[in-house]
Formats: sequence, C-alpha cells, structure tokens
Amino acid sequence: MRAQARLRRVDGRRLFFDVTVAQQDGSAELARGTVERVVVDRTRFTAAARS
Repeated sequence: MRAQARLRRVDGRRLFFDVTVAQQDGSAELARGTVERVVVDRTRFTAAARS
C-alpha cells in the first residue's frame, strides 16, 4: 500500500490535507479522505492544561 497526503489549504493555524491510500502499484485506490490538523504551541498548551 501507498499513502499520500497533500496540503490543500492553510487557514491560520489550521492545515487541511487531501489523503489517499492506493495499491503499491497504483492499480486501485483503496481510500480517500480529508484530514484537518491544528498547529499548537506545545509550551502554551502544556501551561494551560496544568492550570
């Protein structure tokens, strides 16, 4: 299998990816979807979680 993610859009700290999973030889697409991630400042997040 081969997985591929392409960054489609950036909206501030939010990142949107188009994701596909296919057979290694490219003969068939097995799955397709979108993923959203948010960039987090780890120090600030940890401090807020502790308070």
